Amino acid sequence: MAANRTPPPSSGGAGDPSRSSATDTIEIVDDDGRATVIVRGDLDAVTAPELRATLLAVIERAPTTLRVDLAAVEFLDSAGISVLVVGHKRSSDNGVAFELAAVPEPSRRVLELTRLTDVFTIID
Repeated sequence: MAANRTPPPSSGGAGDPSRSSATDTIEIVDDDGRATVIVRGDLDAVTAPELRATLLAVIERAPTTLRVDLAAVEFLDSAGISVLVVGHKRSSDNGVAFELAAVPEPSRRVLELTRLTDVFTIID
């Protein structure tokens, strides 16, 4: 079955026209019950609200699995980590499996230091 690619939902904020839109940094791919959210660039205080809105909207659709692909993430800070934790918690509360995929080594080290590697399912 072919994957269905859709743009993320609007975060609903007024937005800053000088910054990238969500569609430049976040993409959703639906494939046979699994939703994959692909994140590109920095996952920080600027982009975290967009990712949060995307994750919550995808969870509402009740896929069997929500995979967050971090292969193209260049920087991860505490705001980005917080959004991943919220996504994991909300997924768990709604019976949706939550996975992180292709976590770059610098981001993986942050997750190891915070012991979140014990919380998240990480797919290489």
